[in-house]
Amino acid sequence: MRAIKIDTDNRTVSEIEINCSVKGIRSAIGCQYFTGSGHLDNGDFVYCDDEFLFNNPQHFVELGHNSDLLAGVVLVTGSDGNGNTTDAKSTVDEIEKDIIWYNLADIRSMG
Repeated sequence: MRAIKIDTDNRTVSEIEINCSVKGIRSAIGCQYFTGSGHLDNGDFVYCDDEFLFNNPQHFVELGHNSDLLAGVVLVTGSDGNGNTTDAKSTVDEIEKDIIWYNLADIRSMG
C-alpha cells in the first residue's frame, strides 16, 4: 500500500510502500504504539508515534495551519471512509507544500 512518510528529524517527505496492517504501520513509523491524529482535507489519515514525547523530540511538523504539532515519524495513508486503510491520495509534492517544520526553539518561543 502506498503511504507518505514524514521524518521530522531529517525534514524529509517520501513515498513508501507498507504492509496494510498494524504491524506494517508500526514498522513504517518505527514504534510500538501509534495513534491516529486526524484526517487531511482529502480524507487521508495521519498516524504518529503515540510515545513521541517520551523520546525528547527536537523537531516537529504541522500539516497545514489547522493541524496538531507532531514529532518523530508521521505516516499518511488513505482511508475509504469506512475505517479501511487504502493508498494515500496525497502526493509528496502536496504534503511538502502544506507542511510547516519547527524545531524545539520555535515551539518554546510560541509560549
